[in-house]
Amino acid sequence: MEICMLGSGSTGNSLFVQGGKTKILIDAGLSCLQIKKRLQAIGESLHDIRAIIITHEHADHMKGIGVICRQYEVPVYLTSATRDQAARYFLFHESLYSFNGDAFCVGDLDIEAFSVSHDAADPVGFVISHEGVRVVVATDIGKLDPWVIERLKGAHFVILEANHDPEMLRNGPYPKYLKTRIAGPEGHLPNQEAAKAIIHSYTPDLKGVMLAHLSRFNNTPELAVKTVSEVLTSQGLYNVPIYLTHPFHPSPRIEITRQGVRVLIDPKQAD
Repeated sequence: MEICMLGSGSTGNSLFVQGGKTKILIDAGLSCLQIKKRLQAIGESLHDIRAIIITHEHADHMKGIGVICRQYEVPVYLTSATRDQAARYFLFHESLYSFNGDAFCVGDLDIEAFSVSHDAADPVGFVISHEGVRVVVATDIGKLDPWVIERLKGAHFVILEANHDPEMLRNGPYPKYLKTRIAGPEGHLPNQEAAKAIIHSYTPDLKGVMLAHLSRFNNTPELAVKTVSEVLTSQGLYNVPIYLTHPFHPSPRIEITRQGVRVLIDPKQAD
């Protein structure tokens, strides 16, 4: 399986996934133009996207969806509650499919949704499988419920939120109500909790972790990696590769197998 985070953060989120001949996006929170450009940077095209799977209805996960659907006729999969809340993004409802928590397939990819704690109508994460390789997408999480940990177990690769450093959030520029929301049980996961999630769910199958949805004001990439690495090391987990996402350019394109991971394309280095 191959993945690339096209963009991650409050400015917009979208993840490219390929398994076999099937190519999908998880979320389309960037503009259609940006998604098109960032796909081109990793050698891909919107014309080849088989479906878009939505985690929840917030704008940073859906704002490009309407234009993409109209221009490229890409089908969209989402829960019924998310569909009801996201109606403003769509003009043509015949391309929408509700999965309502059930496992489903898109081409060569098997997809299972699971509930997460976030302030949206019906937010979900995903377990995506192809030929025995499991990738788990778990972003926009306020707290680590037991069933989230269970879904992380046995994954070969995890895309996990590491949104903020609690001290930076407390001392940062956000108004009090927003700080309370972010730090609350339906907000966003801090660096330390991301590390705990990895520890509590770790199995030898895990070949790598990608940290996602980093705050531009309440975190830094260096701090996120340092915090997660130190917590993992303190528990004897020395060899878990950690990759970063970015709001303004794609992450490395990574190939994931049961034996390990390797970087296929690093768009930032190519620039």
